[in-house]
Amino acid sequence: MAIIKQKKNVYIIGCSNTGSYIASTFSERGYNCYIIDKDPQAFSKLRIDYSGFKITGDASDTEFLSRNIGKDAYLVFVSTASDNLNCFIAQYLKKVMGIKFVLTRLYDADQAVTMEGSDIEIIYPSILTCDRFFEIVSEHEKGEEK
Repeated sequence: MAIIKQKKNVYIIGCSNTGSYIASTFSERGYNCYIIDKDPQAFSKLRIDYSGFKITGDASDTEFLSRNIGKDAYLVFVSTASDNLNCFIAQYLKKVMGIKFVLTRLYDADQAVTMEGSDIEIIYPSILTCDRFFEIVSEHEKGEEK
């Protein structure tokens, strides 16, 4: 008897350059991908081979979230233009809707205090950029020493 593996459902909120890249990559990897943005023009950032779903709507509206994000979500990544909105949406998804795996993007590391104890994974692009910067500088300095 063959076991049929069910595709995992992933939701990306915010079709920025980051959101569109992540959604396109999940789609390419065979996930059921849903990308949400309030501006339908934002979907033009998706790669041409994106085969997931595009949902136009306001993710700050909790009724919209409840209607459009399934309880069977494997993960939800929240990446709007606003750190405050990202914190609100991520906490709503985790605490009210019961989504187990929620990640959000925050530019301001000081916002982390609002997320303490929430079990929400946070990605800080500015810190990642700085960490990579110093890795490159260290590699360059090691090369000069030779």
